[in-house]
Amino acid sequence: MLSTGHISLILRGILVVFSIIIMALVMAGPGLCYGASALGHSVTQCGGKWPIDDWDTSDEMSGVWGQIMVIILSPVMAIAAAIMSLLIVKGNSKIVRFQMIYMAICAVITLILMSVEFYYGIGFIGDRFNSLSHGVLGQLENRLGASGSVHVRGWIAAAVFLLLSAILFAADALLIFCKGASSLSRGF
Repeated sequence: MLSTGHISLILRGILVVFSIIIMALVMAGPGLCYGASALGHSVTQCGGKWPIDDWDTSDEMSGVWGQIMVIILSPVMAIAAAIMSLLIVKGNSKIVRFQMIYMAICAVITLILMSVEFYYGIGFIGDRFNSLSHGVLGQLENRLGASGSVHVRGWIAAAVFLLLSAILFAADALLIFCKGASSLSRGF
């Protein structure tokens, strides 16, 4: 049977892998989809992408650079948690009592990052798209009941991985809380 310390180390390894996946999805921006509907018919076209090197192609889209926080914080938090486990394995018992607080804070920050990423994946581009072509869409919407949408499926997937990461951070904090910090340091 695995000890609590080993389970915690496995969770933190999974968090590092998730953070790499999140970075790749955000930076590659796969699954750019455009959708429109009018008169009861809808059309969606997917298959494009919006990678990081295209983020500055338009002044209207410049706000997407807020995702840099997702790209930076996700791996930094996961790697710091993994390093904390390795230091505890090496006998640094001074940080054992702080890891539950750190993991809980990471869970909250990751939930905030998830919200930001869902906004970018679903709402940000659509809001910009609607404001850029407000005149045309407004006329179509009034006359035909038309609407349009734009989303990036890769960014939505990154948000799902952020949600899973928040759950793992919280599970790790709960594991530490239930087992107690002193027994965790002996469990390695």
